[in-house]
Amino acid sequence: MKAVNLLVGTVLSLTFTVGSPLLATAQSPTASASQGELVAARLDGQREALLSEGIISLLRERHLRKRVLDDATSKTAFDLFLLSLDPRKLYLTQADVNRLRQHESQLDDQLASGRLDLAHMAGAMKRKRTKLVSGWVEARLQQPFDLGRAERLETKGKARAFCQTDEALQDRWRRVLKREVLAFMHREKSQEAPKTGDDGNDGPEPSGAKTDAELEVEARDKLVKRYRARFDRLAKQTAEDDVEQFLNAFVRVYDPHTGYLSPYRKQNLDIRMSGSLEGIGALLRMEEGLVKVQRIVPGSASWRQGQLKAEDVILAVAQGNGEPVDVVDARLQDVVQLIRGRKGTIVKLSVRKPDGTIVVVPIKRDVVRLEDTYAKAAILKTEPEALPFAYVHLPKFYGNVRGRAGKGAKRQAAEDIRQALIQLQQAQARGLILDVRGNSGGLLQEAVRLSGLFIKKGPIVATRDAEGRQKVLRDKDSGIEFDGPIVVMIDRFSASASEILAAALQDYDRAVVVGNTTHGKGTVQYLYSLDRAVNSAARLGADETRLGTLKLTRYQFYRINGDSTQLHGVTPDIKLPDPVAHLEAGEGAKEHAIPWNTIEPVRYALWTPSWNIDRLRALSQTRQANNAAFAKVKAQSELLSKRRENTIED
Repeated sequence: MKAVNLLVGTVLSLTFTVGSPLLATAQSPTASASQGELVAARLDGQREALLSEGIISLLRERHLRKRVLDDATSKTAFDLFLLSLDPRKLYLTQADVNRLRQHESQLDDQLASGRLDLAHMAGAMKRKRTKLVSGWVEARLQQPFDLGRAERLETKGKARAFCQTDEALQDRWRRVLKREVLAFMHREKSQEAPKTGDDGNDGPEPSGAKTDAELEVEARDKLVKRYRARFDRLAKQTAEDDVEQFLNAFVRVYDPHTGYLSPYRKQNLDIRMSGSLEGIGALLRMEEGLVKVQRIVPGSASWRQGQLKAEDVILAVAQGNGEPVDVVDARLQDVVQLIRGRKGTIVKLSVRKPDGTIVVVPIKRDVVRLEDTYAKAAILKTEPEALPFAYVHLPKFYGNVRGRAGKGAKRQAAEDIRQALIQLQQAQARGLILDVRGNSGGLLQEAVRLSGLFIKKGPIVATRDAEGRQKVLRDKDSGIEFDGPIVVMIDRFSASASEILAAALQDYDRAVVVGNTTHGKGTVQYLYSLDRAVNSAARLGADETRLGTLKLTRYQFYRINGDSTQLHGVTPDIKLPDPVAHLEAGEGAKEHAIPWNTIEPVRYALWTPSWNIDRLRALSQTRQANNAAFAKVKAQSELLSKRRENTIED
């Protein structure tokens, strides 16, 4: 099995195998309904058996953590599955849970046999319960709430127990809805509230302010629309979705970053990691069963064609000269699949304009660049006469996810920043601020290449697999693109590839790392094609189905000083107040995370810094102590931490 492009990132940042883009085409049925159902049933059964076979094989042979598939593993997986099925305990009762729990020690057996009975049983149960709950919610929101009555509500799903009866569950929903009504009213009143003057006296009441009764009605109306859309999405969940949810629960017993991806989700990850896709360049949303255009991407195929506009409703989609497929009440992901396709092909959209007219809009698909994915650079001047600082923000370690260069090759993070540094140095930048706050990771090779821009040559990161085999990834280019002082900015959401970069530059004494301790994800994932793993083309037929992909944790990575960033993250040289200290973020908050460990340090030559880190730290502490903005961040974070600990609302 061939897997390419090591990828390091959080749950949304993965590695990729070689594969062609997924195309959605409209196909006419070629058999009678009964024949079609029989064929579909046979294929679904075979598909699940092959999915199970491939996943078990890859877990046993390739995963970093060796784990026996037994009843204990099955029970752990069942708990994860139940949590994913009803995390806030708003749909199932304890009686429903007891029915499902009869299978808790059988998940390993079901996976081994390829018959995923629990997935289908639970999916059918959830849809049935959703229909029941939607009726309760719709009816309850037609009646006003008693807002003067003080009540208690546990807001944290994990701290709740499943309700024993439907009556108790209805009462929980009543409290949840009442809380949301009150929250809406509070937000509206806050926006309407008069400003306090400099003299401390309140200003006049705003004209046209709504009464509490009016706000309560408005809140219920908005909740009706919101919950109708939510229940509609849940009702459209398919058997394939049920299987995906089941498989993800099972494989996450191994670690939180191993997961099963349907072809659609794999394609979306390719898009996020490369920053581009082949399509029309329209951002869509679902609204009351209709697909609406939310925004047109500037420069895209839709933008150049000119007819498709924001707020247009897409009624049907046709491939070239094919028959249009009605997409009213379809799932948004299914509509997206129909619209995406190869560069140069034509898609025709039947569109209803805001004035009610219906037109057919033909669009030639093209590559769409998602500019928000790419690095941005700027020059910062602190004083008119002083030399400026260069600032580079990197939201993702993007690059070529298909393992090939040349025609159609994607942009690469390290190369984009190298080009930016050339321009920034022409402006005589005296220092560089490299901002990877919020950067959840990306492609491992891009982290290595980017780190190498700032050192002569040497090791960047080491990896180790389940058998203890180690590999050191090095920068082999003796050239340096920027030799001035560097600040790397990090936060709680800087993860994986970001941690490799920050740790390497910190270990070399090449940069001052500023911010907050990072996420703590120190593992590397590969994506394995399940079709290739089980040879599904030969066993199912090349055009029948695609099995999807297994994202699998293959290695743990280590700093060149021997430490792992797993769980511990990268500690900054200079710490700033953490605005999200109240959040349960970081690898340590995830269940079944790989444990921390160390290896022997790698030999490397330190940089000779032009700064004294102890002096810088002391100066920063003095500035922070006298800065009102930092004091406000710290106070707000402490307040939110106390609120998080109290999950019972009165």
